[in-house]
Amino acid sequence: MMKFIMFITIMLLLAMPLCLLSDTISEAAYEKFKVGEELVGKGNYEEAVGYFKAALDINPGAAVIKEWLGFCYINLGRYQEAIDTYMSVHSTKLSADSLANLGFAYYNLGNNASAIAYLTKAVDKDPQHKFALNNLGLAYIANRDPREAEPVLRKAVELYPDFYEAWNNLGIALKLKGEFEEALECYDKAKSLNPKVAETYYNIAVIYKVKGNNKLAGDNFAAYLRLGGKDTAKVKEAVNFLRDIGRLGEVPKELRYE
Repeated sequence: MMKFIMFITIMLLLAMPLCLLSDTISEAAYEKFKVGEELVGKGNYEEAVGYFKAALDINPGAAVIKEWLGFCYINLGRYQEAIDTYMSVHSTKLSADSLANLGFAYYNLGNNASAIAYLTKAVDKDPQHKFALNNLGLAYIANRDPREAEPVLRKAVELYPDFYEAWNNLGIALKLKGEFEEALECYDKAKSLNPKVAETYYNIAVIYKVKGNNKLAGDNFAAYLRLGGKDTAKVKEAVNFLRDIGRLGEVPKELRYE
């Protein structure tokens, strides 16, 4: 996942393709496709790639099989192969899920402009697409355009009030706009929906640190460490802050250093 500003944590999501065979494919290709689909359901993306490729050898133009192949490539972190696969299908034939995933792939390669373009197409095709809305907001944030991100993420939380990733990301957009109080409200909402996500506490701690509230900053840095936050730079920041305010005892022993 691309890092663009160290003190925030993004939450990016991937859309699962629908099992809809809109193409006319042969029985032999369908048999290969079904095995690949079952392997995807088990999380075995590497093996599924082989079956989807075999199905495409039989029916090279089957768009839906290419969509599933692209989905596998993304899950394997093979983003350029995913892009090449999706782009071999005319964009008018791609489902909203695949347009969203194409945007996801471009995002992970650092191409924010293309990510925004395809995520926008996904939202145009399906205005209530949960993951496309969230990821479009993040692409705008990565493009240092939180003002564009805010309305997209507000729509996401309006449509899906329990969508904690979108609440977290709306908090990021508001924080970048300097709207700290409302950002904290968003983070608190995210925390109430999923209290075990360490990164939310880090995001809260950073705001309180900027505001000069050492107690609440310390409370949230400690929670970040306690919940297993793993980002090296963030862990170091949290440990140093707790040491500086005399709360080193709240740092797990294995993270303490002289």
